[in-house]
Amino acid sequence: MSQHTEPTLTRRTLVGGSLATGTLVATGAVSATAPAQAAPGRRPRVGVLAERLPTRPRVARRADALAAGLAIGLGVADARILRAETTSSNEDLAAAVEELVRAGAQVVVAALSTPTAARLGELCAEAKVALVVANSGAHVVDEQTVAAAPRALHVSTQHWQSAMSAGGWARRAHGRRMHVVVAGPDAGYDSVYALQRGFAAAGGTVVGTSLTHGATRLADLVADVRASRPQVIGVCATGTRAAEIVNALRGAGVGVPIVLDPLAAESGAITALGARGRGLHLVAPQADAGRRRALARALRSRGHASPDAYAILGYDTALLIAAGARRLGSRSWSSLPAVLAGARVAGVRGVQKVHPRLGTVSTPLAVYRISRVDGASRLRAVVARPRIAGDRATAKVLRGRTASGYLNEYLTT
Repeated sequence: MSQHTEPTLTRRTLVGGSLATGTLVATGAVSATAPAQAAPGRRPRVGVLAERLPTRPRVARRADALAAGLAIGLGVADARILRAETTSSNEDLAAAVEELVRAGAQVVVAALSTPTAARLGELCAEAKVALVVANSGAHVVDEQTVAAAPRALHVSTQHWQSAMSAGGWARRAHGRRMHVVVAGPDAGYDSVYALQRGFAAAGGTVVGTSLTHGATRLADLVADVRASRPQVIGVCATGTRAAEIVNALRGAGVGVPIVLDPLAAESGAITALGARGRGLHLVAPQADAGRRRALARALRSRGHASPDAYAILGYDTALLIAAGARRLGSRSWSSLPAVLAGARVAGVRGVQKVHPRLGTVSTPLAVYRISRVDGASRLRAVVARPRIAGDRATAKVLRGRTASGYLNEYLTT
């Protein structure tokens, strides 16, 4: 993992900086009633800081979903959620934070990679605003990270932790030999690495890997899988790519158990799988069905789609912010992460546990099995597994002192 060598950001570096590097926007105000338990004693003005990636619309949609979930969880109009975009350069980060602070933000929710967001810590502390990092996995947060920067709250979709747990479960449930199939466009996701590390840590061996780029390579994929004689197959792909891979394997008569990447649950892959998806497994946060339905209703009332992982992340993050607000008293908003140390706050994904030193938030994970209900694919939790806690930050899963060092900036883990 590369080390950041840029100078430390401070409030002083903002003097004379151009504010044009951050684009501040506010989403349209649409009133809606939020779940009663979400209303905090002090309702902050929240700023969402996301990556500026115009060529990656999926990233923008994640930020939109995150902001919608935040607004509902805080019980405020969408327009109260400020938005700014940034690159990972120190200059752009500083300008974007300054813009949000000048607009009145009291809490900055950074939808950025953990190392990038860590460089915002001193800025937010000096501005007396809270920093909350909301991304896909906080596994790179450790004691050294916390010691180098002011305290932040780290909330995530736990894609990394889910994939790690899936690897361990697959080894225990299905055997020692795994073949991993990766779709080319999804090859950079660190959940691919986590799945393999989890399987190896549980005593398994990855006996083969295949990289596919579409339907033209599927025949070769089937041959590769058969040659490696696996006891379980891990499919790291999203959307229709996951369906193509599964359909090719099942259509060719390969009946080996299949474990899907956790991203498949949020990308439309489950529906696209159809009948051949029945019996497949994946690991994901264990959702509270009642809370998820309430969030879905609130989203629809505001003109948003059904909740995906990032809308749920925004909502659960809002509940944490609300719980912290009730504890703040007369202290500044920058104390929000500190007052939440050790807290347990119920959310859509179950009880959110805040690590007392690291500020990482972890929730229960479950193994899901795809079943057919009323002609449509559905997920059913089949067995709850122990969560991979936020304090297992560096994911030390191999013998000796080797630790995970993979980092995906685009997935913001």
